[in-house]
Amino acid sequence: MLLDVISARLGFINADDFAAKMEVVRAELDDTYFGWWGPEGSLGAAYFRVTGPSVIMEYAPQDIDADPTDHAHNMYRDPQNDYGIKWIAAE
Repeated sequence: MLLDVISARLGFINADDFAAKMEVVRAELDDTYFGWWGPEGSLGAAYFRVTGPSVIMEYAPQDIDADPTDHAHNMYRDPQNDYGIKWIAAE
């Protein structure tokens, strides 16, 4: 299920880069962690984070106008390529 969550979030990447990234994620799965804060059986606002050597993902609903699910903040980072440092170095 964790790979499904990661795959769903990284689905914005083009097909070639996505396949390569998922290969890396699979290889690092033993060093990847999932954290959940929220309800466990009913719908509602819940936060989760995935942290691994080359993937950091976060989903955090934001409370706007007393609705804790009104706005979804989510992000993805590759700590091994923060701010595209690998791409900059390759130039």
